[in-house]
Amino acid sequence: MYTIDQLEIDIQTQEQALAVIRKDRGKRYGTPEDTLGNVAAFGWRGAVINAYECMSRLRNHFHQADPDPEDVRNAQQDLTNYAHYIGILFEREHK
Repeated sequence: MYTIDQLEIDIQTQEQALAVIRKDRGKRYGTPEDTLGNVAAFGWRGAVINAYECMSRLRNHFHQADPDPEDVRNAQQDLTNYAHYIGILFEREHK
């Protein structure tokens, strides 16, 4: 059985890993003024396109008999971060 408490613990653990990735990507691809500068250049719709690319990566792994766990994890983490970016950029554009 999987409890709500365990779910919250697991999500918090994943969020900690995602925070490290966001900081790294922000430094590598963003700007000092806007950590989402690379994504924001195309607005929230651009982030949807990036998320779709992540889904395509996951779909390709879905059809493999023995997908590489690290590749699946990487695509899932990127997709999760892009989902956050979609919400943030959408709010920025619609204030």
